Amino acid sequence: MKHSFLKKLTALLLGAIMVFSMIPAIAISTKAAETTETLSIFGSTGSLANKVITWTSDNFTFKNAQSSSTTAIRVSDSDHYRIYGKSIVTIEALNEKKISNIVFTATASGNYATVLNTSINNNGDSNITVKVNGKEVTVAFTETVDSFSFTLSAQTRITQVKVTLVDSCAHENTEAIGTPSDATCTEPGITAGVKCSDCGEVLTAREPIEATGHTDENGDSKCDTCGENLCNEHVWVDGEVIAEGDCTTDRVVAQVCEKCGEPGEDKVTTAPGHTPVVDKAKDATCTETGLTEGSHCDVCDEVITKQETVPMLDHNYVEGICTACGAEKPVFPTFEKVTSTLDDFTGTYLIVYEAGKLAFNGSLSTLDAGKNGVGVIINDKSITGDYGSYTFTIEKTTDGKYVIKSASGMYIGQTSYANGLKTTSKPDYKHEISIDTNGNAVITALLASGSDYPTLRYNASTGDTNQRFRYYKSGQQAIALYKLVEDPKFESFGVTLDKGVTIRVNLTFDPMWIAQNPDARIIFSDSKGTQLVPQAGTNPYTITLTPGEISRDIKVSVSGTSINETVSFAAYKAKVDAITDPSKLGYANAGQLGALKTLLEAIEDYGKVAAGTGTASADFSGVTKPESVDGACILGDILTLGGNLNTFANIGITVVNPAPNISYAISFAGNVVRGNDLASLLDEDNKLTIENLRPANFDDEIVLTVTKADGTTTTVTLTFNGYLMGLSKVAGYSDIAAATYNYGLAVEAYLAAIQ
Repeated sequence: MKHSFLKKLTALLLGAIMVFSMIPAIAISTKAAETTETLSIFGSTGSLANKVITWTSDNFTFKNAQSSSTTAIRVSDSDHYRIYGKSIVTIEALNEKKISNIVFTATASGNYATVLNTSINNNGDSNITVKVNGKEVTVAFTETVDSFSFTLSAQTRITQVKVTLVDSCAHENTEAIGTPSDATCTEPGITAGVKCSDCGEVLTAREPIEATGHTDENGDSKCDTCGENLCNEHVWVDGEVIAEGDCTTDRVVAQVCEKCGEPGEDKVTTAPGHTPVVDKAKDATCTETGLTEGSHCDVCDEVITKQETVPMLDHNYVEGICTACGAEKPVFPTFEKVTSTLDDFTGTYLIVYEAGKLAFNGSLSTLDAGKNGVGVIINDKSITGDYGSYTFTIEKTTDGKYVIKSASGMYIGQTSYANGLKTTSKPDYKHEISIDTNGNAVITALLASGSDYPTLRYNASTGDTNQRFRYYKSGQQAIALYKLVEDPKFESFGVTLDKGVTIRVNLTFDPMWIAQNPDARIIFSDSKGTQLVPQAGTNPYTITLTPGEISRDIKVSVSGTSINETVSFAAYKAKVDAITDPSKLGYANAGQLGALKTLLEAIEDYGKVAAGTGTASADFSGVTKPESVDGACILGDILTLGGNLNTFANIGITVVNPAPNISYAISFAGNVVRGNDLASLLDEDNKLTIENLRPANFDDEIVLTVTKADGTTTTVTLTFNGYLMGLSKVAGYSDIAAATYNYGLAVEAYLAAIQ
């Protein structure tokens, strides 16, 4: 590149070697003169020397040179110039001019113009813009240049070159390039440059400034200028204690270089572990809990193995006094599990999660709290202990619903279909209560609206805040109701059979309980709903069984209490069958006990047949059949079989078309039991009933004497067993006849044995 005198002078004045770099395009100053020269190019007009052919204008030259010895140059064409491929074309300005634009004119458009366009663009010069317009190919320069060269990619032909030139810039206006920066210890700096504001030419290049490097005049291993740590060999010492450490936690101390103060990697001392010491076990007594063996660390006192509490032992009461500690046996209330839905749930209860042996603690002021249960001891569906302060009272409302009140005086419930529990001092939260088939209590909180209701259950999930009694939409654990009952209400309860062959149920009440409950009523029901309400306070109270009740379970409950017991003749018979010692039942020998067992067997069969659930057979051979009376028909007839056929039997005598003025007399086992005018004693069905025949008298003779108006007498002798023989031949009556006959024989044998 050629430089003007002004450039050289400027460079000398700055005293710097210019460093050129790519600079932004700058428009040519309007102060520079612009001329356009056209040079016709024909092969015959060029000057050939040293393999280069040259055409010269006033202010520029056009040259075509070989790129190698094999490249051809043609000079024979007189109307154009043929430029061969791989030769080099150069346009160079003269007389300190600069080139701003070049227009090549090809001999024809199409291929020749295209070759020029391709060849110039292949030059890769970002300072140019090439345009093709027919035969003309224009090269415009963003910045003016002294010369421009390119290599032909293929042969082309041209006729002229038109070049636009401008005078060189006088650089009258200049400006700084970039912002100067000082060098630091580690980073180099750079000077500002100078360029021409008119043409953009860099007059003074920016010069780098070397980094100054670190200095440490005071020897503190830090740079005096920038403060960078220059320590190349640290000496580590202990600094701040980050963690003191103990038996199980590492000790951590920071490390600092004593020369430069730089922090290093923390020093960690591994924890030594605990030094165990045994904590001795302690036996539990009936007054104090015990402890299992445990251990703790002798250094830090941390518990290694926790001592678990051993529950207190039960008192060993003998005649009300504990043999171990001398304490008197306390009298605690008893709560019995409610196993079926009650007509009225009014009463005092423990609400129990049986699997966890926990009762809802009704003494709490905040009832919806984690761990709101207390431990209870459950023994065969019964809880006895000092649990009275944990209870809930259930009260029936006028609309048949229930409200539930805690021992702390708060009514519980829920106001929305969500998990939770609300409390209030007023009886506003209503419930429905029932017992399901598994014996679990279903306590449903009734909401003001909606069809889905939450139920009271227990959440046994882990976590103190989760484990609680509250109302839940679904899931969780079932609960049970244990109702408060008084001290034992019965001294005895069972089925007995006295020596008078009366089958009965005896209920013997605690006299104190009777005094405390003067209005109590006993409800005695069989499975078909027969209900008897005896006089209150009777002690003992005895109920005689009918034949139909002998084979059924007998349910006994006491109104206003939680008593709900079931007994049966079959259970009593099973107990007697298991006894081998006659004295346990007050009998003198095995024969008497055997006669009782045989009798119980006959009674059980008799009851089954009477209830329509059994069959029986008997031998009636030798039993006399009833005879007829002259002028009348005498028929034996057993009355209601499911009624009063227990320990007595009745025989009915029916007289057909009785004549007037007939008298009669009946003797039973030699004794006259009835005698008078027959017609006046018959009922509306012409029937006379001989009542209360005991089984022992079934085969005794019954003598009927009928006296007619003319004074003649007819006598008929019959037996109850004879009637049974006749009854056995009637369809549908054979079973009851046989069972009754066998029952009578067994009674006779039993009475004979015990006399």
